[in-house]
Amino acid sequence: GMSLRSGKLPFLGSEDEFFDHTVILDCAAADGRPSGVLPMKNRFTVSRKAATNNMKKMLIIMLWSVGWSGHFSAAQSKCAALTGGQVSGHVYTNKDLGLSYTFPESLKAESQDKLPKNKNSRLLLVLWKEPRDLGKPSIIILADDLSQYPDPTVTGYLRTIVNMAKRYNPPATVLEVGRQYDLSGIKFYRVDYEFPSPTPAYNVAITSQIQNCEISFDFTGRTKQEVETFVQSIDTVRFARPKR
Repeated sequence: GMSLRSGKLPFLGSEDEFFDHTVILDCAAADGRPSGVLPMKNRFTVSRKAATNNMKKMLIIMLWSVGWSGHFSAAQSKCAALTGGQVSGHVYTNKDLGLSYTFPESLKAESQDKLPKNKNSRLLLVLWKEPRDLGKPSIIILADDLSQYPDPTVTGYLRTIVNMAKRYNPPATVLEVGRQYDLSGIKFYRVDYEFPSPTPAYNVAITSQIQNCEISFDFTGRTKQEVETFVQSIDTVRFARPKR
């Protein structure tokens, strides 16, 4: 089983080093200009001003959903180069990962061509409630290159998520770490945390390594009950064996 326990996780010093620095993302904004600089301390927030620029908003959400180190390699990583996948009805498929996922019918997918990526990571799927009452997506699937982190293991990645939640200002409360899921024979691990006011929200990340990429399902809701209804859809996730 997992040795990780909520509230007793060793702190990764490397987060400290980059947390107060700014990260320049090399994605272009919707109008073709560079997206600019996002302060790391704002990674968890979506401002009203940002909502006017869809691309910027998605970038901020990406930073918010999983803490990124800002150590960018020169070449685009394999994880960022994954196909974005396809949405048909309420089924998302990704041939590179052999993934199929049936998402809740109440949610609407962001257009695949609007999903940004940087050199190490990319959003594969973003699902919104209509109307968007929380200002954050209800479900995100993210692919992330583990080589950019000091501890490139599943437990190391869990620790990174936990540390980022704790660095939120005011800090998010980590509720539970390490619940396991078996998805097509692959072990996934879950982290639950709660964001405080001014916009209270519950978040669940379920994450594992597929083909040397960290694949995370990120669920957000106003209440524990709401987020749990979204989390139930994890039971529809299937991974086909990669073709040799």
